[in-house]
Amino acid sequence: MIVQLQTKGTYIPKWHGNRALPQAEQIVVYYQRVPLKDKARLLPSPSINFKYDPQGKVTGGDTQIESDHRALIPSMLIRIDNLKYELEDGEHSIVNAKDLFSAPSEFEDLADELGDFFKDELEKKIDEKN
Repeated sequence: MIVQLQTKGTYIPKWHGNRALPQAEQIVVYYQRVPLKDKARLLPSPSINFKYDPQGKVTGGDTQIESDHRALIPSMLIRIDNLKYELEDGEHSIVNAKDLFSAPSEFEDLADELGDFFKDELEKKIDEKN
């Protein structure tokens, strides 16, 4: 069986009405899919805690999943095209994860959108019709 997959992709963010802009002005995000060995590291497993009575029987428990989807950005982001901002000291381009995380906090929603998109990409299953 041969399964056809792509190792790289592009994403057009919704952030700030980006998709409504003319194509030449849109922010374009280029990303890569990560190998299976990195998936467990990038997507944390739930922490399960059980509570026991004095006789050792389970009386309840809880599950916690702590995740910062933005942590996926450095591993999956290749580059960003058409994203700049201007401050008193001049114009700044955002072309990679380091630039995005160094940008003003107004870019937080974009980072969240990218993190959520990358998480969805990482959790995708192979189409059985493939």
